[in-house]
Amino acid sequence: FATARDALDVAAASTVGEGTCRQQNVVIKTIGPKDDSAHATGYHRAGSDGGSMSRYNSHREGFVFSDGETFDIELPRTGRNTSGSDDYSFQQRMEQMFASMHDGIATNVLSAIARNLGLAEDKLNWFESDMGPTDASSQWHVKRYVVPTLDELKSNESEGKDEGNDEANEDEFQWLPVHTDPSLISVVLHDVPGKQDGGMGLQYQAPVPPSTVEDENATNDKKLKIWKDVPHHGHAVATVFVGS
Repeated sequence: FATARDALDVAAASTVGEGTCRQQNVVIKTIGPKDDSAHATGYHRAGSDGGSMSRYNSHREGFVFSDGETFDIELPRTGRNTSGSDDYSFQQRMEQMFASMHDGIATNVLSAIARNLGLAEDKLNWFESDMGPTDASSQWHVKRYVVPTLDELKSNESEGKDEGNDEANEDEFQWLPVHTDPSLISVVLHDVPGKQDGGMGLQYQAPVPPSTVEDENATNDKKLKIWKDVPHHGHAVATVFVGS
């Protein structure tokens, strides 16, 4: 995470060109408005234009890696080097991070799902055996939020009141709109040390349990859902969303 933060600082301070951004002699691969977001690899700025990939990145900038692709960024050897190591390669650190999330978390989750469904118990990982290697068909993101402008905060407050929320204020800013990931599973880690309470605003939608025994088969109850906070977050916590 420390290496990624340094790399984001370099990318954010750079000048964007066609397919690349540059800061002095550092050239960084960027994601353009015509790139296929499902298979894109590179850096994108925050915003609502094509260079940000989608409206969901209006207030997020970051790196995207698809289909096993990675890239490198030359990072400063002096000043704020938070990695604390001479082996200061952005690409190597990102490959290590991906391996820990994919091999250590995602693969085990998929194996557990396959076992739970009774799929090919003789196979170590049914999904990889029958659908191909997931490390070459996955997409992962390293993102950080970008502080909104004063005008954006005022606009957010006005929109909240227009929707009937009279208590909307500058402290209730929607950093990321409601969305469904187009993936079999999603693994989310927050860049906060250890294990912390709450989800830093991350929520998921869950069905409302029937209120009485007689209501268990009621179709209306099955359609009712509520938003629930993720209970914990941090470097020691992996939040896994299953199904799209």
